[in-house]
Amino acid sequence: MFVEKTVETEAPQYTVFSARTSQSDIAREYEAHTHLLYILSALMLLGPCYTGAETPSGLWKVAGKITVPDNKGRLHACSANGVSYIANNVSLLSSRDNGSTWKEERFPVETVTIVFCNQHILIAGNISDLRVSRDGGLTWLQTTGIDTPQWTMDPVFARCGEKTFAGISQIGDMINTPDSGVLYLLREQTWIPYADWKRGPVYQLHCSEHGLFLGDDTNIEIVKLDDSPVSWQVTLNDGLRVPCPMYRFGCDIGRSEPFLTTPDGIFLFTGWAIFKFRKNLTGWDNTGTTIPDSFYADEVIHCKNQIYLTGKKGLFQVNFQAPPNMEIIPVDGPPGSGRSYWSSNGDLLSINSAGEIYRHQCN
Repeated sequence: MFVEKTVETEAPQYTVFSARTSQSDIAREYEAHTHLLYILSALMLLGPCYTGAETPSGLWKVAGKITVPDNKGRLHACSANGVSYIANNVSLLSSRDNGSTWKEERFPVETVTIVFCNQHILIAGNISDLRVSRDGGLTWLQTTGIDTPQWTMDPVFARCGEKTFAGISQIGDMINTPDSGVLYLLREQTWIPYADWKRGPVYQLHCSEHGLFLGDDTNIEIVKLDDSPVSWQVTLNDGLRVPCPMYRFGCDIGRSEPFLTTPDGIFLFTGWAIFKFRKNLTGWDNTGTTIPDSFYADEVIHCKNQIYLTGKKGLFQVNFQAPPNMEIIPVDGPPGSGRSYWSSNGDLLSINSAGEIYRHQCN
């Protein structure tokens, strides 16, 4: 007869064998534990198991693949009227089946690094040769009027009602040329200077009922969209300094990141905090939302009822149901580094450096 004693603890009970315990029982117990360790070790070496084209996260599935001749930097992509477009640094590609198959558009410019689209207009080309189409790419018109000095960043675009804007920024030669930006308005085929920024590079443009928001390294301004002379709201920086450990008097917001308009108001995402625009148009209030350290988002993407943020820290979802204001939730991205994200027909799509297109169905 073998004796078995148990040790009572707050944790689950453990079996302890006495000196009278059978050696064969001890051997069987050891063999069972060893077998379990082998299984766990094998699973750790193999990593997450999945079948078919589904990714380990279970959110992303392989949609298609394109050729990416130059795998440096970000790939520009957009979607409008059910068609996705990618500028792959050589050609303009389009897909009408949510990224499964792609074709090269008949486009008059050899180097295509820029694409912007919405339901009314399609803009593509490069900083020296921008073309515009108002019929979904059937015909292209060459535009003029943009001064493109050396060290120019890719432009940012915004479509406010019937007006199309481009922010063109000069990086500077790091010797005696200051960073600067110019806001242009497209009229027919000509870009007309709408506002001479003369501050910093134009990183963000955002349409709102109050006007066109424009952001650079440390400043947020707004431009009126009516036909009156251009006037600037110069008090929109109020509230944008945040506490930080490096400086006694706080930190500037740093490079201004995406804006987001919701029924609850206009929000600005920065590397230090998330701010909400005051309804009296005097400035911004810190929402107090907890964000990752040095969180810099590149853009806001709407996909059905979900809102995503993309940037150097990865992919995040914005949850407005969390008290008191919102919650920033990390989301598993697709395999490889996502070089661009966009939404199309209820799906969130991404392309990595290998040219692989991944798709995630939004809820």
